[in-house]
Amino acid sequence: MPMPAHAYSNPNGERRQTPRYRPEINLSASLGRHDAIVSDLSIAGARIYHFTAVRRDDMVRFTMRFGECIFSSMARVLASSVQALASGPTGSVTYKSRLQFVNVDPREQATLHALLIHLQERRDRAATTAASSSSS
Repeated sequence: MPMPAHAYSNPNGERRQTPRYRPEINLSASLGRHDAIVSDLSIAGARIYHFTAVRRDDMVRFTMRFGECIFSSMARVLASSVQALASGPTGSVTYKSRLQFVNVDPREQATLHALLIHLQERRDRAATTAASSSSS
């Protein structure tokens, strides 16, 4: 049986080049002018749920807000599929898409990097707190 193309370039079969953060809280975002929810995030891209159709290779504006931080970049749609019917706002279709950030401004890159560090530290603190309270 033939191996997938990515298995030849990476013996572990992992296509991701950067680690992803999977938030334990809802991170709101927008895809163009439409609402989205971040499912996972890395310095190179994101996986999102959204409520408007996009096609593979479309270039879209991705904007994410968290507290005072705002990250915005153009992104290429790597894949998009219907996730659920009539489950979005006003009964719209919910889509799941993978995005790759492109031509990210250095200031935006720094914002995203700081945001990822903040989210990871927040998760680590919560895990530490949970572990210490369960051992008490």
